[in-house]
Parts: sequence; C-alpha cells; structure tokens
Amino acid sequence: GSFLACVALVCAALYLENACRIPKDPENQPPSCCAGSPRTRRREPSAPAMTSEIRTMPERTTERPAPSPTRTTKKPATSARISILEIELSAGPGQSEAQGCTMPPVHFQTQVESSKSEVWVSYVWEVDGKAIVKNRSWVSEGGYTAFVTSGQYMLKAGSHRVTLRITSPSATSKSLSFNVCAIETY
Repeated sequence: GSFLACVALVCAALYLENACRIPKDPENQPPSCCAGSPRTRRREPSAPAMTSEIRTMPERTTERPAPSPTRTTKKPATSARISILEIELSAGPGQSEAQGCTMPPVHFQTQVESSKSEVWVSYVWEVDGKAIVKNRSWVSEGGYTAFVTSGQYMLKAGSHRVTLRITSPSATSKSLSFNVCAIETY
C-alpha cells in the first residue's frame, strides 16, 4: 500500500522534472504543468533519517514563558491626521450643453493629505447617505497625499449629495451637493 504510493509519487516527480526541461513551444517555455521555474518551485522536505538519538520532551511547568523579543518591523502609522482636498465631480457626455446640472454618469475623486507618509487611508464614498464604495489608498514613502476615487454612477435626475468619509487612520469627511440632469431633456 504505502510502498506503492511512494513509488508512484517518485515517478510523478521525475516525470514533471523531465517534462519541464523539454521545450514545448518555439519560445522554449515550459509546459503549463510546471508551476514556475526550477529555481522558484518549492522542494518538499525529505523524510527524516533514522537515528538512534532519543529526544526527550521538556518538563511541563506552570511558569509563564519569557516575553518574545521586541518587534523590529516598522509598525503602520496610526496617529496620522488626514484632510480632504476639494472633491472633483466629473460628468458624462453632453456636459458642455448642460446648464446648472451634471450629466450622468458621474464620477468623484480627490486627494487626501496626511500628516505622515507610509500609511493606509481607509475611506467610504456615500451618495445620498448610502455607501457606494469602500476602499483604501496608500500614502507612499516620502509623500503626504493619496488619490481617492470612485467609479462612475448613473444617478437619477435631481439633487444629490456625495460625501467622502475617511475612516482611518483618523476620521473626517467632506461633502458636495450637485444636480443631475434629466437625460431625456438633452
């Protein structure tokens, strides 16, 4: 049973190893069965060698283990202050002829400023109080702004209010009211 399973596994491994060395197309690309190059594939650990060494289990104790060493990786900034720049509203085709209203579909975007770099800014776009996008943007190293955008939305004709709500690392929001044109009038 298990001997035959081991033989089958060894044969399959040898087959795949050899199949990866034979070019299958003019570009000398390995076949799709070979995930990655031989350098990137993970080797499975071999079975441990039989030894006469006897390992003993440590004695059980009720003492607490010593604390682990302090973390050396950089922690994300959590005390950054965020401010929202002007919300830009983009309109759909025909906007140049529209007067006093925005042609659908509409799109919202802005930049946010952070008091610290290398921080994620989580945000929610809301239209008329309903969340339409939840996402986050990265303030890169040495930078203090991040781009925040929404998709395009076909809103009904009439008055609407878009709100950008920053949820972390600090909370703030900004809103913009606008009117959407009735498409049938243009």
